[in-house]
Amino acid sequence: MSTDNINEKQSLELIENMIKTARQDNYAGGAFYFILWGIIVMVFSILMFIAIQTHADWQPWTYNLFALGGLLSILRSRRDDRVEKSKSWFDSLYMYVWIGTGICIALTAMFAPILGLQNVIPVTLILYALANFITGGVTKYYPSLIGAIICFACVVVAFNLSFAYQNLLCAFAVLCTHVIPGLMMRKYYAKKGYAE
Repeated sequence: MSTDNINEKQSLELIENMIKTARQDNYAGGAFYFILWGIIVMVFSILMFIAIQTHADWQPWTYNLFALGGLLSILRSRRDDRVEKSKSWFDSLYMYVWIGTGICIALTAMFAPILGLQNVIPVTLILYALANFITGGVTKYYPSLIGAIICFACVVVAFNLSFAYQNLLCAFAVLCTHVIPGLMMRKYYAKKGYAE
């Protein structure tokens, strides 16, 4: 399409296509982080459950999963920065919502003795649900919205479970909010030709 004699309708179509492309680029790359952090939190939660049930002395080593996730995220982010042509407002939305959520989760864990260990996972699930609800709603990515609603329901259940079983519920909630939406996102955009 020549840009010399472009009418109003063509101009709007061009803008709409650019927005769709930016959205697709974001989803294609965003799937990696959803899947990565979903799997890390799921594995951590299941290992915590096992460690609590068996009184395992290896449990402190499970926190290394988060360091591994951080390292893989940094490496992926650097790669994305080299490859991406431009950043969309979706990138900023995801970045600020999830960095803010991560900070809130870290603060929740730091103040667990004051908050009460029994309340840490339900509060963490509230944060996961809220972040997914916001990003899923703004971007109209319905698997994230559905995952957020399931996660909100898990919060109600979590407040009525022991800490050990809260970990299993957390693994299920993260499967619904991160892993399944991330895999769906990756599969959909792989079909469209947006490689990770």
